[in-house]
Amino acid sequence: MVSRVPLIFLTNVFLLLSAAHLDADIIQLKSGKKIEANVVESNDRVVKVNIQGAVVSLDRSQVHSIDWADRSDENDLKTLMTTFHDYKSALDSGNWQKITTYLSSRAIQEIGAQTNRNDLIAQVQKNFPHRINVIKHNIKGSEALIFATSKLQGQAAQGIIVFRKEWGKWRIDREMWKAL
Repeated sequence: MVSRVPLIFLTNVFLLLSAAHLDADIIQLKSGKKIEANVVESNDRVVKVNIQGAVVSLDRSQVHSIDWADRSDENDLKTLMTTFHDYKSALDSGNWQKITTYLSSRAIQEIGAQTNRNDLIAQVQKNFPHRINVIKHNIKGSEALIFATSKLQGQAAQGIIVFRKEWGKWRIDREMWKAL
C-alpha cells in the first residue's frame, strides 16, 4: 500500500503536466529545436511566446514552422462576430480611420496608399455579405477562420473570413466569398 501512493502521486503529477501542454503551440526553429509554448503574437518580424509566464520574442527568420493548438470556443466566436459587425458599422460610416481599426496591418498594406479609398469603400459596401450564417470556426494561434454562408447582392454565397490577432485584438485580414 505504501508503494502505491508515490506511484499514484507521480502519475497524477505527470497527467497534470501533460495536460498543461495540450493547448500549447509547437514552434519548430530552423536550428531543429522545438519550443512548446503559447504564441501570443506572430507577424512578419517576430513571434512572441509565453514560456512559464514570461513573454519571449523570437526573430521570425529563426522560425521554421508553427503547429498551432486548437483553442476555439463559443466566446471566441462571439468576439470574432462582434469584430465583423463593428467593421460593417465602420464601413457604413465611410470613415477610413474607423475602418482601419478593424483591419490587419497586412490588409491595410495590401490596400496601399494608391487606392482611391472612397471608391474602395463603395465597392466593399456594395459587395458586403448580409445575414451571415456561421458553419464552423477555427482558431489556431493568432489566426482565426470563420466558414459561413450568406447573401451577396441577393444571391446565396459561401465564404471564409480570416482574422489575425494583432496587439491583442482580432482584426480582419481578408475575406473570400463565392456565389453558389
